This record gives sequence, structure tokens and C-alpha cells, in this order.
Amino acid sequence: MKKLFFLYFTALLLLSNNIAKSINDATLPSLEAEYGDWKVFTIEQDNRLVCYATTTPQDMSGNHKDDREPYIMVSFFGSIRQEVSISTGYFYRPHSIVSVSIDGKQERFIAESDTIAWVEKNGTDKKVIQEMLGGFKFLVFAESNAMTYSVDTYSLSGFKKAYNKIKELCSNS
Repeated sequence: MKKLFFLYFTALLLLSNNIAKSINDATLPSLEAEYGDWKVFTIEQDNRLVCYATTTPQDMSGNHKDDREPYIMVSFFGSIRQEVSISTGYFYRPHSIVSVSIDGKQERFIAESDTIAWVEKNGTDKKVIQEMLGGFKFLVFAESNAMTYSVDTYSLSGFKKAYNKIKELCSNS
């Protein structure tokens, strides 16, 4: 499964409002809409339009002391696939499990890269998205490579509209 490091970095740049002037304007994601706590973006990647919705937590707790910029991203690649990814804004413990609770329903993500976790099993993305569509709260429990931990609480307010928008924008790509 191809991982979207480029989307990760551009999302971080947009979320932190630190867009570097050296980046060519043609490569920047375009903000398409905002729904509740969620923002919808599109970007051209490999001559295909990729659409994604992203949000930042309402609450961050735990014993991780460094500044961080966590987020959840749901990417839509037309009829090819959908993908949920999580970044806690720090380096994960290698191959660690990132536990997620969506209104009490437990899911497992795995930190396959230093800073991004994806669903543990192929095909689980659609299940997680369905839970998010009917949910209210998304909790993320994770450990860093420094053995600290975080608990991030996200609102799913606006997610259903954001998801429908990314499907609308990218369904023919």
C-alpha cells in the first residue's frame, strides 16, 4: 500500500500555517470546504486528483512534553481506495500499536512509519470510516519512541459532510 508522505507534510504545513515560500504554488493543496471541525483539501498527485479531509484534536493529554501538531486524515483516491491515517505529531515507537476508540468501539492502527499510523489490517479503512460517519468522538492513544504517551480527543462534528465532499470531488478521478 502506497503511503502518502507528501500529503502528510503538506497537511502539516497547512495546519500549522507555516507554508514555505519555496514550494511551487501548483503543488499546494487547495482548501475546498470546511465543515464543523473538518477541512477538505484537494491536490494533484501523479496526474490524479486526491481528496482528503483532516482535523486536529480538541484536547491533547498524556506525558509527552514536546510541542506537537497531531491530526487525523481521511484520503479518497476515487474508486481505487480510501485511507485513514493518524499522526500524533511525534515519532512513534517502531511498529507500535496506536489504539483508537470511536464512541467506545475499539480499532487498532499500526505505526508503519516514524510519524504516521494506518489501520492494522487491509480493508479496515472502510469499517473505520463507517464508524466515524455515525460517531461523535474519536480518541487516539499512542506511545512515542521516547516511551512517552499521548491521548488525543477529536470531534467528528462535520466529518459526514466533509467525507461526502471528498467523495463528490474525487469520485471520477
